[in-house]
Amino acid sequence: MVDATATDITYQLRPMDNNDLESAYQLTQNLHWPHRREDWATMLKLSHTVGLEIDGKLVGTACSVVQGQHASIGLIVVADEYQGLGLGRRLMEAIMQLAGQRHLFLTATVAGKPLYEKLGFHVYGRIKQFQGNAKCPTDYPSGSLSNELSLRQYQTSDHDSIIELMNSASKMERTKVAEEIFEISEEIVLLEKNNQLQGFAAFRPFGRGYAIGPVVAQNQSEATTLIESILAKYQGRFIRIDTPIQFDLEPMLLKWNLQQADDVTLMSLGPHPYSEQAPYTYSVVTQAIG
Repeated sequence: MVDATATDITYQLRPMDNNDLESAYQLTQNLHWPHRREDWATMLKLSHTVGLEIDGKLVGTACSVVQGQHASIGLIVVADEYQGLGLGRRLMEAIMQLAGQRHLFLTATVAGKPLYEKLGFHVYGRIKQFQGNAKCPTDYPSGSLSNELSLRQYQTSDHDSIIELMNSASKMERTKVAEEIFEISEEIVLLEKNNQLQGFAAFRPFGRGYAIGPVVAQNQSEATTLIESILAKYQGRFIRIDTPIQFDLEPMLLKWNLQQADDVTLMSLGPHPYSEQAPYTYSVVTQAIG
């Protein structure tokens, strides 16, 4: 635990644990972020954490998920009444120290981007968030799968292959993240070509409803096939997907009544996690995890 003073406010920086779950949830609720208690529980399980406490009350959070030589940073939160006092920077410096010598990456809002730039982060891309109650377009399905391609449900025997694919698409070691996401997913759809695994998409509860992510595929067509198979099955559900803009999934998502809700900046300190060849990550787990 670290005691410190910023602008005449004495605060403590300390690790978070499950006893902080309700306070952390209320912090993001006050900011109108969609995270459920269950989403916070997942982050606390996966992350190194820093909590910022004033007068015995949790007023700030920061999380870092180690993924091999990379680490994501997310859920950098400071309560409204303590904004503008430099506490966000204190949280960032503390969580960066916990991440060690790893390559760091995060998603930045417009408000947070100047701070991250001061800390040495550079822009490497953007993610668009789409969400809404899925509605089947009139032209779906536009055709059948080729004879080489097939969709099927995840089985426990797929465990190692799907983690290998997920790691390959990100150039990170994501076993711990993958296993946690598999455990909470309601469905994982696999795409095979000539009985060889090509990609997958996970569908799970998150935020105001459900999320599709991660989605890993060899190309846009196969990513679309995976995503549409889930959207068609769960029409009417409130579904969210966070996708890097270079993959141009926007036209398809709009057809399914998923509207753009946010546009955030991808930033890294050191090499960013990105595959220059297939497979690719067409939808991230969450903005905080990558």
